[in-house]
Amino acid sequence: MFQHKIFICTFFLLFSLISNAQDGPGGIGNTSGNSNLQLWLKASDLLVDHADGDPVLQWMDKSGAGNNVFTHPTNPTFAPIFRTSLDSSHSSVEFLGAQYLQMADLSASFSSPESTIFVLKEGGRFKGTIIAISGNNWNNEMVLFNDEQYHHSSSGNFTKLSQQCLEEIPEEEYAILSGVFGQTPEDIKYLVNGVESTNDLYLAGSPSDYAVIDRKVTIGQRAQFVSQEYLQGKILEIIVYNKKLSETEIEFIEDYLNCGNEALPLTACYDLSAENCVVTSVSLPTALQKNISIGPNPTTNFLYLNMEDESTSKHLNYTIYNTYGQAVLSDQTMTNRKEINVSHFAKGIYFLKLELADGFYTLKFVKD
Repeated sequence: MFQHKIFICTFFLLFSLISNAQDGPGGIGNTSGNSNLQLWLKASDLLVDHADGDPVLQWMDKSGAGNNVFTHPTNPTFAPIFRTSLDSSHSSVEFLGAQYLQMADLSASFSSPESTIFVLKEGGRFKGTIIAISGNNWNNEMVLFNDEQYHHSSSGNFTKLSQQCLEEIPEEEYAILSGVFGQTPEDIKYLVNGVESTNDLYLAGSPSDYAVIDRKVTIGQRAQFVSQEYLQGKILEIIVYNKKLSETEIEFIEDYLNCGNEALPLTACYDLSAENCVVTSVSLPTALQKNISIGPNPTTNFLYLNMEDESTSKHLNYTIYNTYGQAVLSDQTMTNRKEINVSHFAKGIYFLKLELADGFYTLKFVKD
């Protein structure tokens, strides 16, 4: 098992350094449709109008780019199935080996010769195609297929990476796949649960650089619809950027996918930590040492911020974030005890970040 790297700040603290306009997953990009975030599909959004077992005829893109995906226009038997747990905490879209969802047409959203793809799925190994980004054929294709990441130039000409972690992850757990595609065939990187592939790059034929062409996204299949390439598996979330993200940006989004699902149960081959779901600083005193507390927790209407340390300034700024890294409330307190009205918040997990003279302190609470 891999131990998580130690950071001076974790995701939610570092998010404060980014513009509040960055409301994409992990605070990377925004949902205006004009950033590098070009696709964001989240299965839990389907809870609004789907019950367990319902066909998913369309999956709406929340990136703001309008890249919604649809099943076959006249044959609903090609629709994947919506699944949700008893407590609705982990909704998914299930593909049973004969289903797909696809953008209606080619789009300039994916004309870039670079991309970073994130997929949150159930279990480790997978059979078939999770996602393919290509024109109306196999050329200039970015694809996650049969456990592997492919930089596919044309038929018979490609590079690919396999991932050692997928064999170790049990079916009842989750896997966060992160695939980075550069323009050249050698420029690919494949991570699972934060662990980079240690396997050698495989080269077939004479692969070439990606061209700048309009592409579309297909989920559960490739654009050519080969029968044996349909996906078998459950997907919780898909995120696509039309550029290569930095290592730090990738870590932000992996933490978002982990923490946004209330810290996924991970026991094999991972470099993520539930500790990253709460902001901490390895060099500063903890909130407990400063006698800073919040309650009641969980709460329904009001949250009380208490500061008992007389050395703590009474004039403090604070911000509350949701698990998407979005700021939902910012204010200041002038006293040792502050009443915060959270009655209008949606149910879920939140993080209250305090700005003190010697650093930032964040406490986690639950809104019932």
